[in-house]
Amino acid sequence: PRMLHEEIERYTAERARARAARRAHAEAERSGMLIECGCCFDEVPFERMVQCDESHLFCDTCIERLAQEAAFGTAPPILACMHTDGCTATFPNRELRRTLKQDVYDKLIDRQRDDCLHKAKLTDLETCPQPDCGYSMVIESDTEKVFDCHKCGSRTCRKCKADWAEHFGLRCAEVEQKSETAARRQIEETMYSADASMCHSGCHSWCRSVDLTHMWNHTVAMHRACGRGKHSLG
Repeated sequence: PRMLHEEIERYTAERARARAARRAHAEAERSGMLIECGCCFDEVPFERMVQCDESHLFCDTCIERLAQEAAFGTAPPILACMHTDGCTATFPNRELRRTLKQDVYDKLIDRQRDDCLHKAKLTDLETCPQPDCGYSMVIESDTEKVFDCHKCGSRTCRKCKADWAEHFGLRCAEVEQKSETAARRQIEETMYSADASMCHSGCHSWCRSVDLTHMWNHTVAMHRACGRGKHSLG
C-alpha cells in the first residue's frame, strides 16, 4: 500500500507539472517569448531552458535525454555543451539539479564520482560488490577485512565479497563451502517438496511423478538406441 501510495503521488505530481508546462508554453507563445533550443531547435519558454557555462541554451527535454544516456547508458558521465559551434563547456551543477529528475541526477553524480576515482588510478580503490550500488572508496589498510559501504550500508569481505554477517569467524574457503552446501540442500529440499523421484530406467533425471508408463517409455527408448534384446521393468 505504501509503494502504491507513493506511485500515485508521483504520477499526480508529474501530471501537475505537465499541465503547468503546457500553460507556460501557451502563455509564452501568446506573448512572443519562446526561445529556440540549440539542439532540437524547438521553441520553448525560458523557464524550460538550461544553459552551459558559455550561456548556450537548450531545452530541458534535450538535457534530460543527454543525462539519461550518461547516467544509465554508455555516454561519458560529464555532460558537454551540444552547440554546433563546437563549444566544449559543461553544464553547471545547479542547472542539472534544477532540471533533472532526482533518480537521474543521483545516478549521474555517482557516475561522475566513479569516473574521477578511476581516472585517478588509485591502487587502493575498491568498489562495493552489491548489485546496483557501485560505491567506490579508498581503503589503505591491508589489515582491514571488511568493506563497509557508506552508500547501501552493506558489509562484505574484501577478499571473497561474501556477506560479513555470515563470514564472521570463518575463513573464506569455509564460507564458500558453506554456501555450496546450503545451495545443494536447498535444491534437495525443493526436489522433495515437489514430490520428485529419480527415474531408474536410464534417464538419470528427477521426475515429478514417476510411474510405470514413464519408466516403460524410457525402457523402449533404451532398447531402440542400443539394439539389444527387450528390456524388462524388473
